[in-house]
Amino acid sequence: MNHTQRKHKIVVRRMTQEKEVKLQLGSGRMPLEDFVNPDLVPLPGTDIVADIERPLPIKDGSFDLVYSGHALVHVGNTLGLISEIHQLCDELPDS
Repeated sequence: MNHTQRKHKIVVRRMTQEKEVKLQLGSGRMPLEDFVNPDLVPLPGTDIVADIERPLPIKDGSFDLVYSGHALVHVGNTLGLISEIHQLCDELPDS
């Protein structure tokens, strides 16, 4: 197991401890269990075939957590994607 795979495993372990509705952007060949896994390519484990550089066919406010291991470096309009992620995330509760 290489360094990236070890780090990925640690992050996944931490994220899967919580019972939240979770999204992994650009899952590729590493879809995560208990996550919605959209990807541009319909690989095994892909839940939604979609281009993350366009608005995703997902209702706003659907997710508590959004994770992306390596997909953001491939996005041309990073600010647009960050805005989309903000829309997809559920509102934080009032303190």
